[in-house]
Amino acid sequence: MRRIADYMSSISILMATYNGGEFLDYQLESLARQSKLPAELVVVDDCSTDNTLSIVRQFTTHSPFPVHIYKNHYNKGYRRNFIDGTTLCRSDLIAFCDQDDVWHEDKLLVIGEQFTESSILLAYHNANVVDSNGNFIDFLWPKGSHPDRSDPLTSGPWSYALGFTQTFRRDLLWFSYLWEDSVDHCHPKERLAHDQWLFFLASVFGKIVYLDQELVNYRQHGHNLYGVRWDVSMMDDNVNKRNPISSFFISASGLLEEDGARFAQLSSIAENRGDILQAIAKDKVYLPNIRQQAIAAASQYSALAERLSLRARIYEQRLVINRFVAWCKLLYMKAYGSYGSWSFSVKAAARDALLGIAIGPRARRVVRSVLKLITFYGVSNR
Repeated sequence: MRRIADYMSSISILMATYNGGEFLDYQLESLARQSKLPAELVVVDDCSTDNTLSIVRQFTTHSPFPVHIYKNHYNKGYRRNFIDGTTLCRSDLIAFCDQDDVWHEDKLLVIGEQFTESSILLAYHNANVVDSNGNFIDFLWPKGSHPDRSDPLTSGPWSYALGFTQTFRRDLLWFSYLWEDSVDHCHPKERLAHDQWLFFLASVFGKIVYLDQELVNYRQHGHNLYGVRWDVSMMDDNVNKRNPISSFFISASGLLEEDGARFAQLSSIAENRGDILQAIAKDKVYLPNIRQQAIAAASQYSALAERLSLRARIYEQRLVINRFVAWCKLLYMKAYGSYGSWSFSVKAAARDALLGIAIGPRARRVVRSVLKLITFYGVSNR
């Protein structure tokens, strides 16, 4: 059995850069101050037009660990840049790194200690959200909001963690050739982001560990590709002064936006993940236990696709009897209630019954239009 120190000595940091010169120095220096240094830093630049590369090259002159710099021949976008970059890393463990954050000195030390079992494929952690000057705003996730450990297929089907919090085993790269077939459930025209893809694979084939410890300062500076979405009501006085009646109509209109298209789309994406897993199950290059895990996960995603398809019918079918039958099937399948993270809530059952069955697609469209008109004139005449 390998010692903890052996695992910790073999961590690659993968940083994808693009026009990150403004804050890059702070991040690189925080990597150099790690109490447990990485085996290497791999920087993959996506055709930056600012001083990003010159900053990285300057860092190599005093870096306490090897730095490998790769520059893309064309702009790949952050998804492919990170995914392609994983293949350039040489260590047993790979830690994603954004260009504008600041790592706490013990991040690699603490995260490396989590991989003492071969079944643990991915670990992630909490973070401090800070402004552009490094001032604390909030925690990335509320304390105690994530389980400390998740066994295979116990995370929700759409769960993932932000990439800069993730460290994973390179064993997951066995499946990299299938990434091209993936679909992002948040942006269906895109492939899965690097953090979604690795979390998906880890949730199927092994255990995931979460540390409710802040190991990174996650900088919000107005130019983040993806950042934390704050409650607008905390910052906009006009929203705070909104008429309560107007707020009610806005909320009601939002509820009525629920329709079958999104459920049908999610059903298709669940089928897509099932297809990816079936491809793994059929490939005899993998060990029997890997193939068995893929079969079990494919079955679970297939069942989810069926349940989502039924929810789509509740909102799309013109005849009330057809909508009612779809809802009853979901009840029979125990798709609603406390049956794990892959089921729908009791509130969802009530919402489907009211908005889907009772109101129906035509009436829902009419009511939604009326509510929008009331809201518009209510706000205009303030």
